[in-house]
Amino acid sequence: MKALPVATATIAKQHRMATPVHAQQPQSSLTESTVLQTLGSVVDVLSKGIVGIVLALYASGFLITSLHQSKYGFVEVNPFRPRILAAGAWFVLFTGIPVAIVTSYWAAHRQMNWKAVANFLYFFYMICTGLSWPALIFFSLTGQQTFKTWVLVVGALGIVALIIVRESKRIPDYVSAFSSICLVLLFLISAVWPMGVAHQFQQPSITLWLFGIGAATLFVLVTIPPHLRDGRWSQPLFYALFALFLFASYYYPHIKTSWAGGNPVPVTLYFTKDSALKPNQSVSAQLLDETDAGFYIVGSNEDKAIFVPRNAVSLVYFSDKVSESKLLK
Repeated sequence: MKALPVATATIAKQHRMATPVHAQQPQSSLTESTVLQTLGSVVDVLSKGIVGIVLALYASGFLITSLHQSKYGFVEVNPFRPRILAAGAWFVLFTGIPVAIVTSYWAAHRQMNWKAVANFLYFFYMICTGLSWPALIFFSLTGQQTFKTWVLVVGALGIVALIIVRESKRIPDYVSAFSSICLVLLFLISAVWPMGVAHQFQQPSITLWLFGIGAATLFVLVTIPPHLRDGRWSQPLFYALFALFLFASYYYPHIKTSWAGGNPVPVTLYFTKDSALKPNQSVSAQLLDETDAGFYIVGSNEDKAIFVPRNAVSLVYFSDKVSESKLLK
């Protein structure tokens, strides 16, 4: 009878020895380990994503500032400047907004024919017009900016007419599509005229950028499957580089300097007696860039910059009209 407890104890000991180690660990330890592994993977993905975004902003910003400065005959050699990231951020912002709108619409309407695309273009142009008005605070406009009432009236009437035509069962679908394209062409001509012919940068210029980026995105989304099958995957990259060149040439120079843009600032420089340029005199110019070494300026109606060392300048007045300052009288 005494052998039975001994045999039971031996079997229980052997069972404990055969039990896996992980089965003996508390459930809370396994949960904490899983949570730590999940957090580690999330942090790793976020860190890589942040690094990728920063690199994209820097690369695009470096190209934009280099193209902008090369127009005046110089390129700033310091690659570590906040203005470079700011230029890239502006490009990503004004490019990402129309891309996000078009991509979201296309994701919900993947089976779009040419009639649906034509109808969408007009409504998208009205969206871009609405977005361009609050964006004016970031840009320095040229020419006289006036509110065009006819744009608002025609735009509203066009939306109502297209909805009525599209919902009517007696009118063919192609009528609304054709009407949408005609209205878009009318607004595009009114936007291109001040920018391309009169060389003025106004509110329609911003609308033109937003609509152009969105239309190009829609074209790529609709046509990219056959392009991928043919191996022509580089077409979207070509569009992105072309958009970056346009932004650097026509839009970045009109972003206000107070928003880290490339718009020149009117200044009056007072030179020291040892200056190689106009000793003890002053000159009114446009300030293109400022570094620790000096100032890059350009005269009115000129396209090549002049570098002025900082030790040659005794005073900088941020206006080209000295008479406006009582201190300089």
